[in-house]
Amino acid sequence: MTTNDLEYSNQEVPARSFSRVLSLIVAIEKIEKPDLKKLTTDTGIPERSIHAMLDKLHREYFMVIERVQGRRHGYYRISDWGALNKERVMLQAAPSNTDEMDEKE
Repeated sequence: MTTNDLEYSNQEVPARSFSRVLSLIVAIEKIEKPDLKKLTTDTGIPERSIHAMLDKLHREYFMVIERVQGRRHGYYRISDWGALNKERVMLQAAPSNTDEMDEKE
């Protein structure tokens, strides 16, 4: 599953919006072996912005996002969620049941 399957992934979001940061976190969690290329493709966030967001997540939210299997051919993995609650972040990313119920009616 990629974040393109999620409703919000291709919406225009202001550059400094926390929604973009959340979409990056969700992409890292949902994509199998999320490297920089996959993250830029699936989120629409430029590489330079991804690096800045990863730094911000570490500095401001104490998240630990590791690079597995080296810098060149490796991928990202969240090893510590820091101040953020994984369940709440992932719940926000999931389509709500009320939206699905409205569509059925």
